Amino acid sequence: MTDLEKQPGERSKQALIHQILSPTPLFIGLVLGLILGLLLPNLPEINLGSSNTSSKLSGEPKDLSKTVSWYTGSQGYEKALAIQKEQGTPIFLYFYAPWCSYCGKFNLHLINQKKVQSALKKRFLNVKIYPEIDEAGFVLFRRYGASGYPAVFIKNAMGEIQEVEIFKKVAGNWMMKSQDEFIGYLSEISATP
Repeated sequence: MTDLEKQPGERSKQALIHQILSPTPLFIGLVLGLILGLLLPNLPEINLGSSNTSSKLSGEPKDLSKTVSWYTGSQGYEKALAIQKEQGTPIFLYFYAPWCSYCGKFNLHLINQKKVQSALKKRFLNVKIYPEIDEAGFVLFRRYGASGYPAVFIKNAMGEIQEVEIFKKVAGNWMMKSQDEFIGYLSEISATP
C-alpha cells in the first residue's frame, strides 16, 4: 500500500505536502497570480496608441512635440495644485491602473491620440495617479468620489470639481466618446464662467 492510499491519519507529512503542492491548475494559477501581482506595479507602461508599429516598452509617444507632460502620483498632484494657484490653469486628473482594460482602451483611443494630447497640453495641468501603489493617491481617489478605473476629473482654479464622462450611451450600449466629442466635452466643462 502506498503512502497516498493510506487513511488520512496514516499519511506521512511528506505525502500530504506532495498532494497539496502538486502542480494542479489551481495551484499553478495561484502562484502565477501572486508573481504577476507582485511584478505588475513595477512593469513599464506600454504606449499602445503610438503610430509607430514597432514594439516598444516606452510610455512616450513617438512625436514628442505633441506629448502631454504628466505630473504623476500624489506628489505630482501637489505640484499641479501649486502651479494652479499661480496660473489658474485647470487640472485634468486621471486615476488609472495598468491592469485595467478600460484604462487601456481610454489610453489607446483618446489619451494617446495627437488631437487629444494637443488639447490636454494646451488647456490643462495633467495628473495621473495609480492609487493602488500610492497611499496618498488612494486618499485622493476616495476624496474625489471615484469607485473604479478609469476615473477622470477636472478641478478648476476655483476648486470646483467636475467628473469627466468618457463614455456615452448609444442605443442602450455604452461606447467611448470619439476624439472630437471628448475634446469638445473637455472644452465645455473646463470653460471658466
